[in-house]
Amino acid sequence: MEAITPFVEWLMASVKSLMAVVARLMASVERLMAVVKRLMASVEGLMADVKRPMAVVKRLMASVERLVACVEGGVAG
Repeated sequence: MEAITPFVEWLMASVKSLMAVVARLMASVERLMAVVKRLMASVEGLMADVKRPMAVVKRLMASVERLVACVEGGVAG
């Protein structure tokens, strides 16, 4: 029994050390997830910034098409 005690103490210390490593790993994963969330928010903001000018360009193109149709109608009439 006396020979088993040092092994059990070593085993308990190893488990405690492993638990500390796992806790640090989980903290790192949480920080990484926070970074990914901020990155996704930035990408969503960028996509919104791209969509607004594209909508303006589409409206401008529609206006140009109507203007061209008016000019063509005036020339043909």
